[in-house]
Amino acid sequence: MGKLILRKFDTAKLPRTQYILAGNPIEGHIRFFAGYAGWNNTQLQKEINEDSWIIGETCKQHLLEENYRELWQTSMNELGNPYRLWAKYPQYPSCN
Repeated sequence: MGKLILRKFDTAKLPRTQYILAGNPIEGHIRFFAGYAGWNNTQLQKEINEDSWIIGETCKQHLLEENYRELWQTSMNELGNPYRLWAKYPQYPSCN
């Protein structure tokens, strides 16, 4: 287990598009999540400082190999209480 730190792909070595187009392996190295999130240059750090984010530890294999449908639930369970309860929270609470 190591601390999970979200960061940009290491473009100093090889930009991700070149890495992929060069036929390098993707499985086990890159995982795509569709969506968008954006912050200004200090917003994310401010939100982390305000405890708006849960920062936990995980391993590379967990992120790259876990079934995407189970990733959230597994991650919340691994954090233990009180987050374990969040893993059972219904997708649409108003329909519960």
